[in-house]
Amino acid sequence: MEGQFRPSVFEESVTRWGSRYDMIKRLLDHDEAVRRVLAMDPKTSHLLPTWQDMDVLKSICSALEQVSKFTDMISGENHVTISSVIPTLALFDAEIFAAKEGDTQLTKDMKRRMLEDFRSRYEGKDSTTLLKTACFLDPRFKIDYLDDDEVEEAKNCIIAECTGNMVKKVKNPFILSEVPGESSEGECHQGKRKFGDLLQKAKKRGQVGGVGGQSADLNNDEKIKKEIGTYLATESIQWEADPLEWWKGEAVKLPWLALLAKKYLSICGSSSSSERLFSTAGDIVTANRSRLQPEKVRMFTFLAKNL
Repeated sequence: MEGQFRPSVFEESVTRWGSRYDMIKRLLDHDEAVRRVLAMDPKTSHLLPTWQDMDVLKSICSALEQVSKFTDMISGENHVTISSVIPTLALFDAEIFAAKEGDTQLTKDMKRRMLEDFRSRYEGKDSTTLLKTACFLDPRFKIDYLDDDEVEEAKNCIIAECTGNMVKKVKNPFILSEVPGESSEGECHQGKRKFGDLLQKAKKRGQVGGVGGQSADLNNDEKIKKEIGTYLATESIQWEADPLEWWKGEAVKLPWLALLAKKYLSICGSSSSSERLFSTAGDIVTANRSRLQPEKVRMFTFLAKNL
């Protein structure tokens, strides 16, 4: 499912519009200087902007002003994951692209067209399930930006994937009995712990009543539903907080949701970080260093980005 989502689809438009706003804003701020430079040369005097041109530029600047504020945020590398897409789209719909008093007709038309463009990129796409699930698993947002049907869709996706992991016996490092090296206090304690785990497993088999298949799956469903209920009952964290750090602290209490959150919240919200990484690698592999081995390039790039 992750492969069907292209973060550049979202980030491309926001970044492109934000950069255009910066160029137009600089032109408007230096209008007088630009006019003087163009007027000094007969070959460029015909490029002098008219008052109609300035009105159009001001309308465009007004439409793009709010979008530009999100360019750096969406393109950032700290805590910006795929889970931020739905809340940002909701903000665009409710505030950023909403018509405001004093907007020209051109500004209103631009906002409307930009909002329609964003909606067309996500409505009815397979990737929307991925976005809803990631938003649900982010403790900053949870279900605040999802309607009832979307919440149920996200829950069903989470329950199906978690129970699938349990049936497949996927190793979960957040379950204490599965953490390697956890019982390092001596052979006696290790033996007691293993014996306790066997007793617990036997108890679970007794609860199922010897009936396999559907009953076991139902028991798994109930476990995940209980984790979801506990998760939703916790207080949401602030936007500035790191959702993965929060899950690290809650992993023992919510092991299967934590395993899923680690998977979904590791997906970048945009391709900007990857592009910056390519730029860093381009500064390392120059014409004078073209014979660097791939492993050396990887090491130098890692050091350049993490030192």
